[in-house]
Amino acid sequence: MKRTLCLLLSAALLTTPVAAASESSTADQRLSQVTQTVKDILKLDNSYTSFHGELQEDPLRAIWELDWTAADQSTLTVAAGEDGTIYRYQYNPSDETSSSSGQLPSFPTISREDAQKTAQTFIDQVLGEHESAELSESDRTPSLTSSDHTFSTKLDLYGLPTPISVSATVDSDTGELLRFSRADRYTSYVGTPVDPASLGLSADPSVNKQAYDKATALLGEQQTLRLEYVLNDDRKTASLRYVPDTTDNFYVDAQTGKLVNLTEQARELYDKMGAAGSADTAVESTNGSLSEAEQAGIAQMEGVLSKEALDSKVRTWKELGLTSYTLSSCSYSIDTEDGTVYGHLRYTQKAENNLNHRYITVNAKTGEIEDVFSSYWTDEAFKGTVSLSTAQKTAESFLSRLWPDQYKTCALYKSTAASTEGDSTEHDFVFCQKVNRYFFPANSIAVSIDARDGSITYLSRNFDELPTFDSADGLISSEAAHTFWMDTFETKLGYLSVPEEAGQSADGAKLAEMGYPYVERLTLGFYLEQPTMMYGIDAKTGQPLALTSNDDTLTYSDLSTTWAAQAAQALASYRIGWLGGTLQPTKSLTQLDLMALLASVDGFLIDLSEEDAANQIYDYAIGSGLLARGDRDDDKLITRAELVKTILDHGGYGNAAQIPGIFRCTFTDANEIPDAYYGYAAIAQGLHMVSGDEAGRFAANQTATREEAIGMLYQFMAS
Repeated sequence: MKRTLCLLLSAALLTTPVAAASESSTADQRLSQVTQTVKDILKLDNSYTSFHGELQEDPLRAIWELDWTAADQSTLTVAAGEDGTIYRYQYNPSDETSSSSGQLPSFPTISREDAQKTAQTFIDQVLGEHESAELSESDRTPSLTSSDHTFSTKLDLYGLPTPISVSATVDSDTGELLRFSRADRYTSYVGTPVDPASLGLSADPSVNKQAYDKATALLGEQQTLRLEYVLNDDRKTASLRYVPDTTDNFYVDAQTGKLVNLTEQARELYDKMGAAGSADTAVESTNGSLSEAEQAGIAQMEGVLSKEALDSKVRTWKELGLTSYTLSSCSYSIDTEDGTVYGHLRYTQKAENNLNHRYITVNAKTGEIEDVFSSYWTDEAFKGTVSLSTAQKTAESFLSRLWPDQYKTCALYKSTAASTEGDSTEHDFVFCQKVNRYFFPANSIAVSIDARDGSITYLSRNFDELPTFDSADGLISSEAAHTFWMDTFETKLGYLSVPEEAGQSADGAKLAEMGYPYVERLTLGFYLEQPTMMYGIDAKTGQPLALTSNDDTLTYSDLSTTWAAQAAQALASYRIGWLGGTLQPTKSLTQLDLMALLASVDGFLIDLSEEDAANQIYDYAIGSGLLARGDRDDDKLITRAELVKTILDHGGYGNAAQIPGIFRCTFTDANEIPDAYYGYAAIAQGLHMVSGDEAGRFAANQTATREEAIGMLYQFMAS
């Protein structure tokens, strides 16, 4: 149920009016008004025994922080505007439950579905007129390591999306609403958002098709593509793709119909604010006794040149502009994979009341330059004496002598000129490898040249072993690629957060007087949105190429063949189980299977078919105490007794299970259960973790199956 921003309450409930307090109201009157408004919205009774309120006010709005405390010491904190907007809600119950001593979590008492209903009801209760927010199942997998269910979504205004997010958290044991927040608590938007109905607009494109079509055409003109080689997922082959050349965000203003470059607008605004920073590094040193291992490590430093020798070699490269720089430090590091020793030279130059630094990494045994980085003081405006074309010649000459074999395969990929307005004093160049007349940006060299003195301020190289390149035959046209690319978008109408200079509006002028350089406004506009994130178009088939996700879905295709299907699905919803697509329910359980299953409970889920997966699983299992280092045996078959013991040990029952003479169980083969496992069998039966086979036997020495592991783990966590 929605409320209006100016909430009307019956006179019987109020001691003061609800309308936003006037500037002439006293602080206690204002607090009284907002408190009653909030109590009505949240349906609070008078059971709280202590209360106070604090005010945070700026030229745009006043936010009251209201704090209630009950006799049982439970507390409620609400941040609310004087118009009744609830920005934050936090309830802290008094009875904090103690965490389990075991390491295995339990399933929540309140399901995520029921928690979502609670959260949705609360959100509907506290949102204002024309506001709405519909929760859906979060893309984020529910976590068993948290005692809460958290949901988040975007706030809609007049049924249209906004950049404002809202979130709600429900206690997974009690079902209580614990927290609510909306992101505009800390962002004040100036002005009143435009009602789309006043412009004859609707979220439904068919209602105002002409406006949508015009916006789509304008936005589509900004979606340019370039054709280049892209490394495939196998890291061994590269294929030609049309990839977006557009980096800026655009929208079409719904009121004016004009195309706006939001990125450029924000960039120009932020540039006026000015920003400066510097970087520095520290030199580490180590010492100690010389063991045999240490002496072997020291041997790696044989042949390393002194700092004087490295300095001498670096200074032969006049393009680095080190004439007025002094070598201030030198450190060495070793690449543990290939044994290469690097020298890190730090040069310092005095500049008025500041210091400029140039950091140069070299091969410590040859003096060959690896990379360059600089940090220096710049004025807000500078006079560039080196043109872009001259800087490019310097870069090309330098690279042709420094890395001739790699540079000769490259061509200029992009360049950016220095700005005399002070945001960049460097000319930037990127040279990329070219194959079959097309760029392969994965192999590239980046260089920056100071526009003031022509020296190299930045140098970086990324050149890996060449993959196998697909042929350049049978390519679709750029026009066709653009059509396929635009088909991946939907044109949306919604509110965007648009920055503007503070003095451009009456509300903003108040903040400008206080020194705020810019404000944010919720602006109604058309924009492009990709339902599925794409990175490009296949240059031969026109197929859109989706960005891959690392969050693999845990599903099984063979659940129809197992009695543990429900348990497997329940665990899989929390990403507990095995990746690979099949459960293989009747397969004998190995030690590796069991370690992988228990590691997934802790959030460490890895596909056992991947290279080195077993080592990763055992590193985790040993490190977290699941297994002793000397007990690793990947293919060892696990018995039912060993399975029960491992789960209960990890669940915190190990010490109790080993107390002799206190347990009784009713399995038909109880007399045959080894003494070392009897206590575990009794506890497992008491927890309904194991009910016995078809003959009621515990079957301690019988090899366990994967479905039994799933079933027992599920029953333990549900107990």
